[in-house]
Amino acid sequence: AKTDFSFPLNSWITYRLEGFAGLSTLVPSPFYQYHMGGVFDQNLGNFTNFQGYYLGEERSANLFAATNHLMFNIKKNYFIIPAFSIAESFDSFKDFNSLKKTHSSLGITLGYKSPFGPIKINYSNALKSGSKGIFNIILGHSF
Repeated sequence: AKTDFSFPLNSWITYRLEGFAGLSTLVPSPFYQYHMGGVFDQNLGNFTNFQGYYLGEERSANLFAATNHLMFNIKKNYFIIPAFSIAESFDSFKDFNSLKKTHSSLGITLGYKSPFGPIKINYSNALKSGSKGIFNIILGHSF
């Protein structure tokens, strides 16, 4: 299940909450597990975006994830989006602990709404020891 809610706070700030829940009764093969990581807005099967991690870097049979965004429209067609993400991944329900978040990350996106779709520059970092930041450039929309 994927949810996405946007709440305009005023004319130049919008809060967006993005959630993902994927559950399995048994441990499926790696092809059917939930893959977490990457910066993208399209639905890609069992992949869910998670800033600070490479595309599909983490996988498990069950996944709960949430990302909080604050979109600042700083000038017409220009925006800044700081983000904070948390996730819990586990293979078995006996391993699930709702109070222990196994993954978290921070990210910042600078963007421009062009006639060809948004152009975004993103820097994000997983909040785990030894993690190096990831820099991405996102151009336009997929069709």
